[in-house]
Amino acid sequence: MRLFRTFVLGLSVLALVLLLASGPGTRAGLWGWGAALQLFTWAAWIGLASAGLALGPVALLASPRWRARPWVPLLALAFGLAAAAPAVAMLMKAKSLPYIHDITTDTDDPPAFVALLAARKASPNGADYGAGIAEQQRKGYPDIQPLGVKAAPGQVLQRALEAARASGWDVVASDAGAGRIEATATTASWCASAPTAPGEAAWTCAAPRASA
Repeated sequence: MRLFRTFVLGLSVLALVLLLASGPGTRAGLWGWGAALQLFTWAAWIGLASAGLALGPVALLASPRWRARPWVPLLALAFGLAAAAPAVAMLMKAKSLPYIHDITTDTDDPPAFVALLAARKASPNGADYGAGIAEQQRKGYPDIQPLGVKAAPGQVLQRALEAARASGWDVVASDAGAGRIEATATTASWCASAPTAPGEAAWTCAAPRASA
């Protein structure tokens, strides 16, 4: 039983390491976001398996005979559940949302990419907003709507530009005449929509055209 408990603990530690390494490994350029997603999935399955295997030894702690090193099965259970929890939470959230990769505040006339067009085309999802995405977005994200502002277009663009930079976005292009801002915001994990450099995954955004 001692060897089995140690094995289960090691399995749970492996699951936790895979979970914690998936995102930072992408940021460090060790693997792409697809590989990180695979590690994330493995962490969940191994975590669930180790947590399930730990239930027996945890239950046996009720008997004085099996209470030696009680922290081993308890840690195995805790680590296994911790490794599986993010994937389970993400799956539950994903089931309630449409499977789309692009969001815009103007579903009728989405702002077009110019400076970042090549990067978007090179991404797995491409650059097109896509047919049918608008309707799915309206159902899944009904709160995302165009924002009406009582200010000159130039002022609105400048405020949006300042907000983007204050948020840590990498502003690639800003065209006051076209009312367009293009920038990337690199996430802290592998969750991303468009790779913009080796080892880097980023959300790419363009500001909608401002109007008086």
